[in-house]
Amino acid sequence: MMTTSNLYNTLVSWFLSLVPSQLVPVNGLSGDCAEVEVRAPFQVVGLQQVWQEDGLALYVCVVPISQGPSPGKPTYSKSRKNKTKEELRGTSIFYQLVAKFLSQTCLKAVIWWNKQLNNSLQEQMFPPQIYLPLVRLNSMISVNSNLKTVKKIFETEMGFYWQTVETDESYCPSVTEISESCEEKPEITMALIFDNLLINPMALHHTLQLILGYGIDICGLRLLYSSHRLLAESAGKLPSAYTPDNARPILALALRGVNARALWMDIVGPSDPQLASVTDQHSINALYCKHRDEPVLYSPHQESRIHWELCVWFGGRIPENGIVRVGVQNPGRKNSLKSRSQNLQFTGTHIDPRETCRPPATLVATIRADIFLLVSPAVPPHCYGDIMSICTKRGFSLQGETPLLLQIPVFCGSGALISNDSDGGPHTNLPCPCFLLLLKKENASHHVVSLLKGIANGLAEQGLLKSVRNRLPPNTKFEIELCFHVAPYTEQTLQGLGGSLSAVPHSANLNVDVLYKHSFVSNPELEQVVVLTLTGPTAVKNAGNCLRDLLRPPSNKSRNISGAELIDGGFELLGLKWLPHLSRSQAKELTPFEVGDRHWQASIDCLVSSPALVCVLRRVNAFKTLAAILSASKPRANLFKENHSNLEKVMSPTPELAFRQAALFFTDRELMSDPEARPLLKYLPPCLRSGNTKLDKETQTVNTESIFSYMLLGAQPLFTVLVIKPSAWPQHHLKILRKLDREYFCVVGMKLVSLDPEKASLLTPHSIQQDPRLVKCSIDSLTSGASVILCVQRDNAVKKLLDLLGPEDPGEARGLNQFLWRALCGTDIVHNGLYGSSSFVTAIRDVKTFFPDGLCCEESQMMQDEQIDSNRKDWLINPEFPKKHKLVRSLTLTHLDSGATTWQKQQDLLLPRPLCQTILPWEKLELEDCLQYFIYPKSEPQVERLISCLFDSLAPQCIHQIVLQDS
Repeated sequence: MMTTSNLYNTLVSWFLSLVPSQLVPVNGLSGDCAEVEVRAPFQVVGLQQVWQEDGLALYVCVVPISQGPSPGKPTYSKSRKNKTKEELRGTSIFYQLVAKFLSQTCLKAVIWWNKQLNNSLQEQMFPPQIYLPLVRLNSMISVNSNLKTVKKIFETEMGFYWQTVETDESYCPSVTEISESCEEKPEITMALIFDNLLINPMALHHTLQLILGYGIDICGLRLLYSSHRLLAESAGKLPSAYTPDNARPILALALRGVNARALWMDIVGPSDPQLASVTDQHSINALYCKHRDEPVLYSPHQESRIHWELCVWFGGRIPENGIVRVGVQNPGRKNSLKSRSQNLQFTGTHIDPRETCRPPATLVATIRADIFLLVSPAVPPHCYGDIMSICTKRGFSLQGETPLLLQIPVFCGSGALISNDSDGGPHTNLPCPCFLLLLKKENASHHVVSLLKGIANGLAEQGLLKSVRNRLPPNTKFEIELCFHVAPYTEQTLQGLGGSLSAVPHSANLNVDVLYKHSFVSNPELEQVVVLTLTGPTAVKNAGNCLRDLLRPPSNKSRNISGAELIDGGFELLGLKWLPHLSRSQAKELTPFEVGDRHWQASIDCLVSSPALVCVLRRVNAFKTLAAILSASKPRANLFKENHSNLEKVMSPTPELAFRQAALFFTDRELMSDPEARPLLKYLPPCLRSGNTKLDKETQTVNTESIFSYMLLGAQPLFTVLVIKPSAWPQHHLKILRKLDREYFCVVGMKLVSLDPEKASLLTPHSIQQDPRLVKCSIDSLTSGASVILCVQRDNAVKKLLDLLGPEDPGEARGLNQFLWRALCGTDIVHNGLYGSSSFVTAIRDVKTFFPDGLCCEESQMMQDEQIDSNRKDWLINPEFPKKHKLVRSLTLTHLDSGATTWQKQQDLLLPRPLCQTILPWEKLELEDCLQYFIYPKSEPQVERLISCLFDSLAPQCIHQIVLQDS
């Protein structure tokens, strides 16, 4: 993209390539604009960026070429832009030659190093490519041959003060003086560039592009011929070509911006080119400095030295008469100048024309302006911290930010992205928001292109482009325009986006009764919502880095004792709001001190005196995790002594306070979830995914979400299915039941069944489903005997049971923790002893498959949504219902085993074991107090009826079998 800033750098590099001391090879170009070698008919002897009454401009003084090889005479095509004979009449031949050259020469014809420059900028994924427009030079350059004008520009003493240039850009008036006083001030630095860098226009152009790419403004630019003594006093070591006998040109360059000194040092690199080639091979010294004794530039480091150099090379010296002319403070208003002149004439005072105007200024600054940065829904919220950090690093200060649900044609065809669950079933069909930032910076529009390139390169360096591409429509290539859009600030645009980005709900809308009607039960095993508030200039400035570490911490591939990957990923960002300052009522809600504490009043005064950034976050065990992160980041001196000055990061300590603080700053529509940042999502029902307790019956989706409703839901017991396989249940089922009780599981369904191949295929381990041989072995093992099927209920039941079971391979489980259930009950991946539902959707499928008649528990909203029955009456042994099965002697076992050693073994084959156990003397077991809770038969017919009711089948080797009742 060819912007005005890129065009300015191109012209400066071309003009400096025409300085007389330079011997620049002229390359022939082929194309639309030049068919032969093109060389300018002049050379540059003066160049400076100066502000005068008519504005800021780059002034260049050119003279005819006096010596040198005369090139072939250029041929020019006719152009409508050529000056007429009347306009050229009375002018010099040199002026006519220059005017004709500018009117008939294309910019591409003189910038012969453009291809080489673009190649040198390829170290980034999104390089700042320089595309030259097909324009003639006279469309950008005007010629004036008046000698008085030349003297006025190049012989007038420069002014003492900086000049602030006003532009057409706007800023948000709602930002108060408090927030402006907390913003970081721009820095000034400067450099003297020697002719061994000036003789290479590609190198100089590369340097100017790096300055632009780092978000720095060129506030001063002068081509000077200094004495050797003055230059040696400033720079110290000079290139060997600079001697007392000749005055060689230097380029004085002044830079302005936030962190300008550190950024300029990054651009330049170490002064030793060998060291620079190792530490930063893309720096100026590494690329263009040949030896440390031949420096290409000089740049002071100390602030006092920088200001001294600015005064030397850009004016600011007191005149010999000691009178400093400051002129009119607002010289742009011509009417005020005219009226002042008339008043002076009326009083008879002698008028010096120089007194009524401000002198020229070579150091300029621009007013601060605001821009809107709109981030596409294709960029996931966990990238927001990186985006804010990049903007802050490039000198932009945050003035407001919020997620918005917008239909933006400039981004994607659809304004919302759908998050589907990988396990199928009901899913949340929730729109993804845009992210809107209001940014402020000097000369903001000048740095828009470099800002967007910097954000894209920053995301690429962090490996985040893959997640962005996954959210784009299929077969869509990543482009900056699809993900980011910048617009200048206007009041009309702000109102169209919903008004002030710092608006908060009215305090009267907070229903206090809600706080007393809910217990705010919070289980650390589940997702918790916490509010983090960053206050103070330093905390707000570093808010991007803080959010990045919270939303996207360093990857941790470690596993917990269950073998599952730890849910120690980042927080989920639900809401974000920047405030220029806090009110006293808001500060009272946020302060960690209680009324009556020594630091309470001081903490309130501290909180209301600076801007704040309020973040609503969610993750598993959020309170404990965030508290640990904040305590680790506190200074060592504050770990043991809390005081009111340590309020840069304040978190809500309890779920109740988190709800109050979130309701104080956000409406329900301003809090939006991010399914990709919720690793627990597949283990939760739809009501816990969105805070909405009802599904859309037609689409079976959740089309609305409410974070506040989610925070008020409280405990929501879930179901999951545990299968004790034939190889494990005879020895381990009692141990498993005891372990379930210790982990607060409630058994709501249990049966002993013999699985058929169809149902057994549902229990095959996921890790072997691609191997047909192992799948067949698993089905044969599951159908070889009876299995115990249990349905258990608990908060976070699905995830908790999987953590207790461990990996599907018992060998891997034993390597992690020998007390994992599969490590105790399994032998290999096929005979791993236990099965647990892998997700909530799978758990519901298993419940409906193995417990079609329902579960023994109270009916809940979730059971109604999933159409799971609640058995308030025992359908099996209730006399009101007809019996479906009966117990009969098996025809396949009609004789005793002659090889049996004892009659007891033969008796075990003749009668089911429960028939033998009914003759136990219950009264002697000291269970009188518990007998009311037992159902036990007192006769053999009762045993037969009870077995036929409770069991669908018996073991294959039993002489009795259960069959359907005759109609």
